[in-house]
Amino acid sequence: PTWSTTAGSIGTPYETTVFNTTVVATGDAPITYALAAGNSLPTDMTLTGANGYLSVASVPVTNNDTTYNFNIIATDAELQDTPRQFSITYKTDVVTWNSPPAGNSYAWIQNTANSVSLSATSAAGKAITYTVNSGSLPANVAIAGNLITGTPNTIQSNTAVTIRATAADTARYADRTLYFTVAAGGPSVIGEAYGGGYYAGLWSATANGVATHYIIVAPKATGQTSTNWSGAVSFCDELTIGGFTDWVLPSKNQLEILYYNLKPTTDTNSTTSGINPNAVPARASNYTTSVPAQTSAVAFRSGNAEEIGVYVWSSTTQDGNTANAWKQVFTNGQQFADKKTDPGAARAIRLIPI
Repeated sequence: PTWSTTAGSIGTPYETTVFNTTVVATGDAPITYALAAGNSLPTDMTLTGANGYLSVASVPVTNNDTTYNFNIIATDAELQDTPRQFSITYKTDVVTWNSPPAGNSYAWIQNTANSVSLSATSAAGKAITYTVNSGSLPANVAIAGNLITGTPNTIQSNTAVTIRATAADTARYADRTLYFTVAAGGPSVIGEAYGGGYYAGLWSATANGVATHYIIVAPKATGQTSTNWSGAVSFCDELTIGGFTDWVLPSKNQLEILYYNLKPTTDTNSTTSGINPNAVPARASNYTTSVPAQTSAVAFRSGNAEEIGVYVWSSTTQDGNTANAWKQVFTNGQQFADKKTDPGAARAIRLIPI
């Protein structure tokens, strides 16, 4: 018989995988196949003499790549024999990290959501699971699938954490050490005391839905007054509260965020106002009659200590009419332009970069 299958390597299967192949010779049928005397097939592999079918249900676990050389004899109907040498290499699975880079450092902020994507591959094509092998992830952070994710709620100094990527079936693994720091974060609850006043929401100076600043509204007792527009600007600019001197009169869109988060009443909202590209998330449509609802910050509700005045000045001058500036009505959210000489409430804010 004449061999069709080329001599040499006929396969390099990875440990724990299924493997099969067929060696073929031609000649006077039927052709049968047998292992030459003194030869051995790879561990757990079988040869079907009638058709040259070589198979193994699961390549054994092997700690090193192992090559097996063996001779198979093809015999035709005339009992003529032709031997041929073949080889099969059982390969050890290898797990390789793709990302993040080894030694990567993450400086996170307390009470701010974060995530890190994990990517490793198995040479054998096995599924990968990720676990913490040593060290501890920041509090309230865990591995979910291929993500390290969570909102760290505890300050933490620089800590080494070793993540293990493990391949299914073969149990081969590779480790990657990362470093995590959690610094004190900004406020997270509307109305909580912070930075000389109270947290009133997030501001996106870039108007793309990404927060750039915390908005802090001044205490009513020292940070609110009634005056005309120029008096409102001066009042806020000249404040010193809690040792902070960067108080300002809020812009039209900053004032809208105050209303959205600190609405004092249960009144129906005006549906002619509410669009705000600087809000986080940005608001692309006006209020509904019921959204926003009355604030969850009890101190800012009607009749309570921090309630914001009704007709409240913004620092924003009306386009095309410098004699007017924008106000917001804190009972229903309507924004309108009013003469700068008219009276109104002023409530100072400060912006803290994130």
